[in-house]
Amino acid sequence: MATFLDLPPELIVVILSYLDVRDLHAIADTCSSLNHVINDQELWKNVFRTRFFADHFSSVSRSRKFSVELFERNEVLKEWRKARSTHRLIPLKTVHTMEVSLQYPLVLAFHDEGSMYISQIDRAKPDINIPVTTSQGSTAVSFDSKNSAFGTNAGQVYIKPLGRKDVWSSAISVKEDHETMVTAIHVGSQYVYSADASGHVMVSDIKTGVVEKHYQLGSIIIAKIQGFKETVVAVDADKIYIINADRRGSIQTINHTAGYEFFEVDFAGKIIVLANTQTIHTYSFDPQWFGSTSTYSTDSSEIITHLVMEKRDSVTSREVKIAGQDGLNVAVVISSTRIITFNIRRSILKPQSEFSPEFKDVPLNNPICSIDVNSSVVLVGSYSGWGFSSYAAVYDVLNGEFIRTVSKKIQKKYLTHGVREYFVPVRFVRLGKNNQRYGILEVNNVVQYFQFGEDPAEQNSKKAKKNLVGVVSERKNKFNKTIKTQVYDMEHDEYQQFIKEEMVDKYNGSDLLNGEDIEVALALDQSMNNHIVSNDDAEIDEQLAQALEMSRLEYESEANVNDHTLNESIEPTNTDDIPLHEEDEDEDEDEDFKRQLEEAMRRSLYE
Repeated sequence: MATFLDLPPELIVVILSYLDVRDLHAIADTCSSLNHVINDQELWKNVFRTRFFADHFSSVSRSRKFSVELFERNEVLKEWRKARSTHRLIPLKTVHTMEVSLQYPLVLAFHDEGSMYISQIDRAKPDINIPVTTSQGSTAVSFDSKNSAFGTNAGQVYIKPLGRKDVWSSAISVKEDHETMVTAIHVGSQYVYSADASGHVMVSDIKTGVVEKHYQLGSIIIAKIQGFKETVVAVDADKIYIINADRRGSIQTINHTAGYEFFEVDFAGKIIVLANTQTIHTYSFDPQWFGSTSTYSTDSSEIITHLVMEKRDSVTSREVKIAGQDGLNVAVVISSTRIITFNIRRSILKPQSEFSPEFKDVPLNNPICSIDVNSSVVLVGSYSGWGFSSYAAVYDVLNGEFIRTVSKKIQKKYLTHGVREYFVPVRFVRLGKNNQRYGILEVNNVVQYFQFGEDPAEQNSKKAKKNLVGVVSERKNKFNKTIKTQVYDMEHDEYQQFIKEEMVDKYNGSDLLNGEDIEVALALDQSMNNHIVSNDDAEIDEQLAQALEMSRLEYESEANVNDHTLNESIEPTNTDDIPLHEEDEDEDEDEDFKRQLEEAMRRSLYE
């Protein structure tokens, strides 16, 4: 009878892919045959390709292993589908917003008259209006998670910090003004990049507002600009300018005819995206492929209405060794009816997925009003109205599969008109960063916040502490175990050193290193004590014998003297006349005296 191990490895991996990661690790540890299959990344790559129809993509896990990528991506999508939802409404005091930013727990809405409305999600506080420019209004605006920048018609540039501690502080005015109206502006990590109607570009320090670089690119309007550190990309009607400040300000140009309705720059992959209503172009400014381009065109009856690029927290460099070769997603809306996603880091610009969202509450032929994308999902906004609940949803970015509706019904008081037939567009949708399951959408004068599972702070904590054992590394647990082992070893060494020092002190500096030496020392000590006691007893016995012998000799000598004296002074008598019992008495007295003398000598010696 065939067993599970007799199945082909390709089928075994497919079955194992539905297990929990910890169970998979347990199997790998207990079965060497399956361990070999589990660690075969080519098998996991095939499973991933079969399930998501992609082998070049934007990674969720940033790991080099397809097994890790598969499990983490499945976990993210599972949370979107099944986690408990939380929704909050945040009223705004205006409907004339240029941009909406989600910097959890703050929602920032930029007004076209140069004001910023700030609302706090977790406290449901009303928004606060903070002027950030002059009454002349803004002609260009840009922001990231930490700062925002505004340009005015008079050529002034203002920088506004958006950190939780800095958001209430005053805006910084850049030390120099443009000579003409500010037409383009971009906030980078270190600098603010601004351009005007006369082709002049300034690079200003984001903290101090000091202008550090000036560039004159031409004499016509600079329509778009973006920058990252020392690199600046600007676009006018027919040229793309690439400025490399680290190369002594060298300026390279690429001619284009794409227009600039849509403009994005991938600084890590060194790719520029330009699009008009019919065509999408990508241009490479990588030194090895400088100027190479790829194009995608829609049907003549269709138009491009929206284009967004995936945003990441940090821009460094492309890591082609991670699973999926570190792709980057762009989502495009075609004629407000269907969505196409692209991986723009592929050499050929071709669709990654294509789908047409459907909203049961929106009986319109062109229901799509807004879009956002990250490495796992696409967020789509439609129209809202009285009683509408299904007007925003998320879809799988790789295969276009519907995942979940994220919107809830909005109360009548927040909608402009009082009839159901009036449709209010969802003008902005924003996803949370790092593939977390939260975001916002703006309808009329209200922002709806949605969240699936834990709040963003808990999601961050959970992700940081998450241990995908076996397939995903257990570095933290192993590190803690290593520390504990080292601590135990150190305590044991300290105890052994303490014992050693005690023994050295006790035995006058003898170098005793282990238990065997200690036992030898104790035996030697016992033997020495026994020897000393035996010698003492022998000496006592010898002295006692000598004393007894001396006593006996003295006694005999005295007895002889007494006998001689008596013979001389007393006449001899007949021995028969001497009673026998007197001799016996003398002998008894001698024995008593001898015993007393011996006892006295013994006591004197011991004392």
